[in-house]
Amino acid sequence: MKASRIHRANSQKKKILATLLASVLIDFMGSSIIIPLLPFYAKSFGASAFQIGALFGLFPLVGIFAPVVWGGLSDRIGRRPALLCNIAGTTLAFLCLTSANTLGGLFVAQLLAGAASASTVIAQSYVLDLSTPNTRIRHLSLLDAAAGFGIVLGPIIGGALLGDDPLNPQYRLPGLAATIVSGLTFCLAFAVLPSAVNSASSPLAKPRYRLRQHLSEFKHIIQRPFVMPILLVGLAIAMTGMGVQAIFAIWCEQQFGLAPQQFGYLIVFYALVTATIQLTLTDRLAKRWGDRKLLLLSLGSMTFGLFSIPFSTTIPQLLGTLTFLIFSTATSNPLLTNFLSQLSHPKQQGKTLGFMESISGLGGCLGALGAGFLFSAVNTNWPYWVGAILMGACTFFAIRTIPYNATSQARVSGLGNQI
Repeated sequence: MKASRIHRANSQKKKILATLLASVLIDFMGSSIIIPLLPFYAKSFGASAFQIGALFGLFPLVGIFAPVVWGGLSDRIGRRPALLCNIAGTTLAFLCLTSANTLGGLFVAQLLAGAASASTVIAQSYVLDLSTPNTRIRHLSLLDAAAGFGIVLGPIIGGALLGDDPLNPQYRLPGLAATIVSGLTFCLAFAVLPSAVNSASSPLAKPRYRLRQHLSEFKHIIQRPFVMPILLVGLAIAMTGMGVQAIFAIWCEQQFGLAPQQFGYLIVFYALVTATIQLTLTDRLAKRWGDRKLLLLSLGSMTFGLFSIPFSTTIPQLLGTLTFLIFSTATSNPLLTNFLSQLSHPKQQGKTLGFMESISGLGGCLGALGAGFLFSAVNTNWPYWVGAILMGACTFFAIRTIPYNATSQARVSGLGNQI
């Protein structure tokens, strides 16, 4: 009888995990239909490099606040309703993007998308509810890999819907496809996900959020051992990552003459290799080398990749240098999430990850604006070199502040489980 209950519980967990993976894949597929085309779409309205950077920066700017609210709310009312609200908001944002007639319309769509940008945090919290300490890295890597495969499929679909005329691309059709895909994600999550799992959420809790409460909670979070260094590392990664994302399309257009469809294939390569590494290597390397050593290797890989990109004169050379960024992307995100999950109380995982996303949002906004400014006002290669300098300093900072046994030290101190 007991064995039967355990079997049913394990089957239910596998079903929930599979649904979350499918939802994340479809959600990111919808986003990736749009993201590779967004710089070119903005240029069709006469946007400058700085305006494109501001357009990319708006999403993480709004995301500074959204994940905090949604992450904490998911701890209180449950993962399912919070996740459904975010997916619905994303669908509305895609619909606004599809109907945009001016550059301002694109900014409105990005604003809505940023307000509903916590679905990844909620999905991570959902997965952590289902995981044991031994399966955290593997499950988080699977989640990131699902996102990666979604990013692989999105540009292929978007490129096919652009049409055959490179001088007159059909930007609205990819937006409509993204709207439909996001709507399907909502239907899947609504139909399959249960209202609660073994989480800390309480359906009777009445969420009330105030700025002072957020600041107090943030103060308690950063007082826990080693949390602040991890958050600062995440801030630096977000700044460089969004900075590259904001200007990479127009840099490739200027450097290699890539059209939107060709750039989409480059994103497919990036996402496919990222997902492959996450499925086959991230968990194994973390178990063999430890989280800290792999994180340092990831930061060093990003530093070298950023420095080398401007020296690429052919597409094969560019693919080679991108491999270093790919390795960093594939390993750093699940590692940082796992670090924070181990240092936070189970009842506060959603909120802690929400703060991480908010800090990443701040970094992404600053990175996109800075990259756009450097690209247009200084030199097209300087966004990469400034990013390399930042990541080099971040690598040295991590060496000095994150010990190899950070999580065990936190547990011994007793502070890792305090609010």
